[in-house]
Amino acid sequence: MSSVPDAPADHSLDRQALDIFFEIMPSMLCIARLDGHFVRINSEFWRSLG
Repeated sequence: MSSVPDAPADHSLDRQALDIFFEIMPSMLCIARLDGHFVRINSEFWRSLG
């Protein structure tokens, strides 16, 4: 049986990678909750929708 390494407790690298991804992506990106509320959108939303 193979062992899977534990996820790091500090998620700052994940947050930084997500920040960079949202900044450089030319497409409209969002993270939304199941109830339809946006948690995060990128700047392309503002450029496209005003």
